[in-house]
Order: sequence, then C-alpha cells, then structure tokens
Amino acid sequence: MKLPVSTEWVLHCASSLAQLLPGEIASAAQLARYYDLPAPYLAKQLQLLVRAGVLAATTGPRGG
Repeated sequence: MKLPVSTEWVLHCASSLAQLLPGEIASAAQLARYYDLPAPYLAKQLQLLVRAGVLAATTGPRGG
C-alpha cells in the first residue's frame, strides 16, 4: 500500500509524541524543525489528528 507523504509525516510525528513522558509536550513547530518540514504544513496535518481525537492540542504562548 502506498501512503500519501502527509500521512507518512503524521505517523512519524505521532510516533515521536507517543514517546514523550506523561505531562511532556512538543509543539508542532518543534516537530517541524526536527523533521525539516514547513511548520504551517505540519500544523495543518496534526490538526486533523486533533479533530479525530488522536492528539490533544493546547494554545501556545503566542496563540498557536
């Protein structure tokens, strides 16, 4: 099965997030830098997981 590139990156990010200790957080911007992806692109993809209830999101210090 061939997955879209966006799905591949979301799976990489979800895997990274799953390894965080309870209470730890990682921002979409941090993940984008780590995977060398455009932050707006990754944020849009991660938002789909938030809407599906797979991830939880909180407001950042500057609203993002």
